[in-house]
Amino acid sequence: LGGVGSGKSTFLERYFNNIPNESRLKHIKYAKVDFNKATEDLESVEEWICEEIINQLKSKYGDQILSNENLDLYFHNEIEVMRNGPLKEIFEIDERYARLEIAKKKQEWFEDKVKLCTAIIRHENHLEGLPFIAIFDNVDRRDRDQQLKIFQTVQWFRNKTSSFSILALRDETYDAFKNQPPLDAFLKPFSFRIHPPRFISVVQKRLDLAINHLSQKSSKKLKYTLPNGAIITYPANHLGSY
Repeated sequence: LGGVGSGKSTFLERYFNNIPNESRLKHIKYAKVDFNKATEDLESVEEWICEEIINQLKSKYGDQILSNENLDLYFHNEIEVMRNGPLKEIFEIDERYARLEIAKKKQEWFEDKVKLCTAIIRHENHLEGLPFIAIFDNVDRRDRDQQLKIFQTVQWFRNKTSSFSILALRDETYDAFKNQPPLDAFLKPFSFRIHPPRFISVVQKRLDLAINHLSQKSSKKLKYTLPNGAIITYPANHLGSY
């Protein structure tokens, strides 16, 4: 939770790119859904979210995540139900025909973005023993009604996929409607507020970083000349004081 421009996106970007160590990142699968890319009217937002996550995973891990071998893994449960259910007797009579029927169903599941996304995340959760992480960013750039609609959609996605979902929401929207549906379903112990620092604090920090950079790139001693001709020499690590 936080105001527009308070640093919610920056925090999430920094956390997932800089803070977790390498060994932990190897066991984490996550994707970010940027609502700046969504349609203005949020039409078919559920399908759009699932398609965005699939595209993110393809971008990160390559097209092989949608290979036929991986699809067999994602849809393992559904295939087994068919094998042991409606196709069991057909397998005994004509295995080739039965496999063709499974292939047709697999194509149907593949084209259903919600079904495909759910199956991929289910597999990842089972494989790593950790929940898949879905990040929903730039929601606060929408108006109040759209933010509430997105919140409901994220709840749907979280329940559908058993994923760990992070939603960046405008604080004033949450505070105004936190006791009304749908925000009354918000897991309040897991809310995290980001307050932007004072402008003077940002300027001071940037100045400190600049001085530190200059000190490292300069010689150990620096000097300058006063109008009266006197030369002042000082250690480079005292640059900020001078």
